[in-house]
Amino acid sequence: MNEKLLFMIRHGRLINSHEGVLNGQNDTPLSEIGFEETIAWKDMLQEVGIDLILSSDLSRTFLPASKYREILKCPHMAFEELREINAGKWELKRVSDLLVSQKEAFLKRAQDPVRIPFPEGENLLQLKKRAKKLIDGFLKDKKWNKILYIGHGGVIKVLILTYLGISLKSFFKFEIDYGSLTILRFFEDGNVTLKVLNTRNNSEIIK
Repeated sequence: MNEKLLFMIRHGRLINSHEGVLNGQNDTPLSEIGFEETIAWKDMLQEVGIDLILSSDLSRTFLPASKYREILKCPHMAFEELREINAGKWELKRVSDLLVSQKEAFLKRAQDPVRIPFPEGENLLQLKKRAKKLIDGFLKDKKWNKILYIGHGGVIKVLILTYLGISLKSFFKFEIDYGSLTILRFFEDGNVTLKVLNTRNNSEIIK
């Protein structure tokens, strides 16, 4: 049975990851360690044989994806639709500060992130609509069987839940770490399985 694989690597740590802020769609750069974390899968992916690399147009995913393009020698395409969720007025705000200054609004959104957007930003349904529509197009294209997405934690979580048929209400029930790899397997009959989730261990992945 024909199948497709979607490899999803969350970008590594940012220069402000230690500050506990909401970066959202701000173009915050990777730290040096974060860049190395992101491209740590290069040897394994060379062995796999990736057909296409996707990323957002934000530098924290675009730059490591460009490096992967050089290493894996395959096309790289960047899209605004694959950006992290838009955190609106709360971008670059510390979560700890928001829990003081915007406590009621912050907790209200945390209880229903599917429908309640960030102030002047997005909710999870809006993120799902733009990201899944774009990924679906590449999954349907017969040219691409092994796709690599260098992306954002929120997008990866939404894609996992959506393709596995799990409610977006489970968004906060699992984590996607910096530099981690997740793999979804798509079968010709429409079935989708979770092959790898949030791992940072290179060994035995492709077997």
